This record gives sequence, C-alpha cells and structure tokens, in this order.
Amino acid sequence: MKYFLALVLLYINYADGFGVECYSCGMTSALGLCSTKTTCNLIEVCYTAKSGPIVTSKGCLAPTSCEQSAQETVMGVPYDVVRHCCLGNLCNSGVTIRMSLLTGLAMLLAWVLHL
Repeated sequence: MKYFLALVLLYINYADGFGVECYSCGMTSALGLCSTKTTCNLIEVCYTAKSGPIVTSKGCLAPTSCEQSAQETVMGVPYDVVRHCCLGNLCNSGVTIRMSLLTGLAMLLAWVLHL
C-alpha cells in the first residue's frame, strides 16, 4: 500500500494540474457497456470495484481507499467488494464481461458448424 501511495504522489507531481480521466458507471453499465467518462479530482485515481468476478462499479477514488474491502448496494442487494485502483487516463476500461469455458466452447462449436 505504501508503494502505491508513493506512485500516486509521484504521478500527481507530474500531472498538468488536472485529474485523470476515468470510466464511471454502476453495475447496470459495468456489464461491458461502461462508456461514461469523468475527470477525477487531482488527488484521485481510477478504480474498478469487484465482488468476485462481478464488476459492481467504476469511477474515481481516493488512493487511501484502494485495495480495501467495502460494501456497495446494487439494486437493493448489498455486495462486499474490493476496489482495485490504477493510474492513468481511462485505465479502468478493461472488459468486464466474463464467459465460462463451457459457454466459450459452445460458441466456438456453433461458429465452426455454421461454416
């Protein structure tokens, strides 16, 4: 955690006076359709909150809250999440849809049989 904060402080020293730009959305948009961008405050970083493999939100966060457990409520259901942080513009853009191996193989088989 100390190293992450040091990197954040180093990054802030070289920033051009504006915060980083991050994707920002709740679970309804985080299913791979997260396209809303927001500019963070100068001392914030981008984050992606996950509950297991499920992405619950993305946005800006103070570095002191990174890699810590928290609780988010999505559609009235509470989830224990971990907020993973990153440095740089739009660094929290990773694809959030995951597919099981069985689903992937079924899709591959369907594609091959369609040829």
